[in-house]
Amino acid sequence: MSRIERGDGAVTMETLLVLALVLSELTGESVTPAVLLDASEPIEIAPQATLRPGVVREVLEGRNAGLFVGDLVDGEKLIQEAVGRLQDRMGAYRNVMGPGFDTERVNEAQAAWSLADERAARKLGVANAEFLAWSVRLWGHTMSAEVEKRAEPGASPQKKGRITRVLLDELRQAVNRGDD
Repeated sequence: MSRIERGDGAVTMETLLVLALVLSELTGESVTPAVLLDASEPIEIAPQATLRPGVVREVLEGRNAGLFVGDLVDGEKLIQEAVGRLQDRMGAYRNVMGPGFDTERVNEAQAAWSLADERAARKLGVANAEFLAWSVRLWGHTMSAEVEKRAEPGASPQKKGRITRVLLDELRQAVNRGDD
């Protein structure tokens, strides 16, 4: 509790329920989690997602069936930024794969994206979206999936590293020539 009071800790649902129960017992009145969350200040529910005061209580009491852009502090700006990032990614996919690219294949590759792919994109000096697009265009999936495909079962990290370097060279050549 002291961490929460100092602002060093996050309030978990468990803490909220226990606190409501204890306060109800101590005061002899009904103290609900919704009452405890009736803040006069915005509440951060996730990084870059801060709700205006009172929204959490409305949701917990069933008065607000869902969250809307207006419930977020700077919601419109956050949505515009997200749309801009999406347009940038779609532009990268279109530039590399052509206007009729297979969105399902891109979505599958995006779901399989790994830290290894991110590091390889950085090493190649291209944005993640462009790296993903080139990977899908060349191999039909992420580069990390292609490493696993080319490596024999039980391959050592050194062997996978060599395969990764070969694939990076393939990707670098395709990017440099535009793979016409």
